[in-house]
Amino acid sequence: MVNKHDIKKDFKKKLLDSEVKITESILCWRYKKEKKPLPDKEVLQQQSRIISEQANKIVTGRLKNIWNQIKYECGKIRNKGDN
Repeated sequence: MVNKHDIKKDFKKKLLDSEVKITESILCWRYKKEKKPLPDKEVLQQQSRIISEQANKIVTGRLKNIWNQIKYECGKIRNKGDN
């Protein structure tokens, strides 16, 4: 029987791998556009993984800020109703 946690973990890994592949194709495009030689496949994959991780950290941080702002605004509305 398949565990829900395993499905979620597998799905997340596939998404992260897809992000890295997309980032890798964008890096290849950029190297070609700037007429620079492509680095080795391993270096390109490492760069792609680093960029993807940084992007995820930025998005996560911004989403946390948005969520905190929503909770703050809801709290203000709730407090107005108590008066």
